[in-house]
Amino acid sequence: MASSGASKKHEWLVILPDKEGALEKRMQVRPEHLEKVLPLADAGLVPFGGAFLSELPKEGEALKLAGSAMIAVGESREEVVEMLKKDVYTREGVWDWDKVGCLLRGKGKGGEGERMGEGEEEGELSDWG
Repeated sequence: MASSGASKKHEWLVILPDKEGALEKRMQVRPEHLEKVLPLADAGLVPFGGAFLSELPKEGEALKLAGSAMIAVGESREEVVEMLKKDVYTREGVWDWDKVGCLLRGKGKGGEGERMGEGEEEGELSDWG
C-alpha cells in the first residue's frame, strides 16, 4: 500500500564530541567537512551547526574545540545517522561515536514528534554510540 501525504521530517539536536587528541585531524579535514556540509545546510538538512568549546578561551590562547553540535533534519534517527556517518569527521575518526548524543527537538516540517526509543521521551538526550 502506498503512503500518502508529505514525508514527516523531524529536527534532531545532535551532539558529536571529538575523540581525545583529534584537534589536528579535525583541522586537517575541516575544508572537506565544510565543502560537504554547506550544501546540506542550503538544502535545509543541517539548518544549524558548528564546533563547541571545552572551555572559554583566555586572552591569547587558542580555542579548545571539543566537538560539534548541529540540528539535523530527517524522517528518522537512522536517516540522520546515515547522513552523519558519511561526514569526513566520522570517516577520519574525529567524532567519538561512543559519546554521540541526540535530542529530538520537535515536530520539524510536517512531523508530529517521534519517540527516541524505549523509555525515552521527546526532549530527552539519547546515546547514539
